[in-house]
Amino acid sequence: ENNGQAIPGHAPSSSVPARTPTSTPGHEAEAAAAVTADTTYVESILKKKLANSDLPLNDDESIELLSHCVDQGNSNAEKIKGKHAIIVVGNTGAGKSTFLNYLLGCEMERKDGDNFEEIVVVSDSSLLR
Repeated sequence: ENNGQAIPGHAPSSSVPARTPTSTPGHEAEAAAAVTADTTYVESILKKKLANSDLPLNDDESIELLSHCVDQGNSNAEKIKGKHAIIVVGNTGAGKSTFLNYLLGCEMERKDGDNFEEIVVVSDSSLLR
């Protein structure tokens, strides 16, 4: 559950909008409106979650957000069909961007981080201006 917090402009989770319908001749405007409503609903879920990462989503919100992510992934996969692609996945702060910057030839330097840990960052001399 979402601790009783409603998403402005949306009905309770029991009436979550259906997945985006397929457009049929003469119904393009309805399909476009459904896509807009679906996108607005997903954006409202994202804003709510980003505002408070500890706030749990209800089942319908989780399914809607996951479905949107799958749709986005499928759409992006279509764009790179027949091409080579690399996906770098990891937790926040794991070093994905640092790794990619290193692969792209940026100069790296070690710095002292929080709690006496050593971190690696892109050297200022290597940044694009």
